[in-house]
Amino acid sequence: MGFHNEKKLGLVLVLITSFGYGTMPAMAQRALQSGMSVETILAFRFIVAIILIWMYVLFQKISVKLPLKDVAYFLFLGVLMIGASTFMYESYKYIPGAIAALLVMLYVVLVVIIEIAIGRDKPRLNKIGCVLLATLGLVAVVWTPEGYTALHPLGILFGCLAGLCYALYAIGLGGKGTRATKPEIVTAYWLLPVGLFAVVRCLANQQPLLPSNFDQLGYALYLAIVSTFIAGICFVKAVKYIGSGNASLINTTEPLIAYVAGILLMGDVISLKSTFGGILIIVAIFWLNLVDKKNIIEPSPL
Repeated sequence: MGFHNEKKLGLVLVLITSFGYGTMPAMAQRALQSGMSVETILAFRFIVAIILIWMYVLFQKISVKLPLKDVAYFLFLGVLMIGASTFMYESYKYIPGAIAALLVMLYVVLVVIIEIAIGRDKPRLNKIGCVLLATLGLVAVVWTPEGYTALHPLGILFGCLAGLCYALYAIGLGGKGTRATKPEIVTAYWLLPVGLFAVVRCLANQQPLLPSNFDQLGYALYLAIVSTFIAGICFVKAVKYIGSGNASLINTTEPLIAYVAGILLMGDVISLKSTFGGILIIVAIFWLNLVDKKNIIEPSPL
């Protein structure tokens, strides 16, 4: 395949990934409105995703033999993803999906702050500027002037906690063992504890593991197949063709798609103030990706 064709294919794959991730908040909220519980959504979604990713790994004949310490490390990353996915879906109960997506996307900025704090990176001026711009955007999103309807505090809290869990997971991806392992294998292993936790939580709360009608089944399959498996695999393939730096610029398009999907699918009404804050956050993340492509944090299928 020629260079230009690879770039075009990489672009298409990134757009598919961005669409899958960006439509996830609205589809999850539609599933909640249909009567599905968070427990059922997550359990069904991750059961299907685990089956699909392991079938893909076996079909591609990718070796799954790894040192025990690496397997344990990937399983620990899955523990972090338990917090990220749980908090994210809980936030959908209280705030518009587009706002939740913006709050979660702040994980990229949190990674910068944490890495500077632990000495992994230096406090360079451009990164500090990105952090300040994103913080200003966050204030604009969550601050409500007198006379306006406030965002639910729990929704804001859960969105920020999801972002924090993503940040810790992303920092964990920087380990040597992770970078030396195929992304498909990393994903296949970290999905295992997430799926197990989702099933146990579902059963403990006496919620059904399966959707109860065709509408619920459609939403759940979309989240499992499109927003998890297809989006994740397309991103892995896109990195091969256009590099992680270019592929990771989907960080700035996911909230935009979430914004549009929220309006079209959920009828969300998002204030100009929140829109302005979202633009600031997106610009900050876009800037951060461009100025430091070497340490870009790549999104994961969640």
